[in-house]
Amino acid sequence: MSHWSRRTTMLLTSGIAAVSVALAAPAIALLPGSDVASHQHPGSMAIDWARVKAAGQQFAIVKATEGLSYVNPHYQEDSTSMRAAGLIRGTYHYALPQYSAILQTQHYAAVLATNTTSLDLPPALDLEETGGLSPAALQIWVRAFLTTLDKLTGRQTIIYVSPGFWRYQMGNTTEFSERPLWIADYNGGTSPTMPLPGGWTKWTFWQYTGNGSVDGVATPIDLNTFNGSKQELLALTRLGASQKTILSDGIDPDALPPLPELPAIDKNDIPDIRAFIPPDVQRKIERDARKQLRNAIPKSVPTKIPANVSKKVPTNVPKNVPKNFPKGVPAPRH
Repeated sequence: MSHWSRRTTMLLTSGIAAVSVALAAPAIALLPGSDVASHQHPGSMAIDWARVKAAGQQFAIVKATEGLSYVNPHYQEDSTSMRAAGLIRGTYHYALPQYSAILQTQHYAAVLATNTTSLDLPPALDLEETGGLSPAALQIWVRAFLTTLDKLTGRQTIIYVSPGFWRYQMGNTTEFSERPLWIADYNGGTSPTMPLPGGWTKWTFWQYTGNGSVDGVATPIDLNTFNGSKQELLALTRLGASQKTILSDGIDPDALPPLPELPAIDKNDIPDIRAFIPPDVQRKIERDARKQLRNAIPKSVPTKIPANVSKKVPTNVPKNVPKNFPKGVPAPRH
């Protein structure tokens, strides 16, 4: 979503050429939506979310974070403006599996907590890179991320992935098939390619192009559909009472299930994936960390005074400086 390499990967794993990407919406009655990142703000240009909503979009998902520290600089404005325009809103985290899953969940959850309004859709894990991990190690990493984020947010995290990535980089594991699936499949058809990977029997969101166009957005944009009705989409959210004036379709948000209480995180529940990381990857991570540490430490201050600088500090007041000064005027310092 945030990396141009994703689009190339999706096209290759779908087995189609770039010229055959379908830009039109699927010819099925599904709810349209879009997802955005900083790329959709050329020159810091704002997205007109009111026009996006008027164009028929029902939901929008914004990139919140990436890795251990990155925060989308447009996250707050997009997130708030989506809600103000009446769009059902969600967020996603772009994963860098070469770094700690636990720290990334904490980073993501902390950024979500800074928003002044509640999260609508559950959080989403954007899985596009392996970080050098084997399928078995990456499965452990994903399990740690999802388990921890679920506990931090009280929600069941959505998984965003392409069919090829899941089959080959995740070993086509069926462990996570009960979670909502956001499938990225640019097949040019009217539905995702079946069968779905990983034992999923149903997809929740389908990203069918990364080169769409929506009124109110200045750049190409990812387009998606939701696999269900408006009522089913709302059932996936946790909308507050303030949304009654926005969602004027007769659905009472207060009738939706409440958020569960957030349980405490037991460190024993969180697997340690270091044992599953290949030694060469561990060494690379350690080298990168040492390099960053060295770059962060300033170079030592020189102790020798250059030859062209006088080593003696003048102690005598120049003759042309008066000894007495008017009251209230400080004497000059030498």
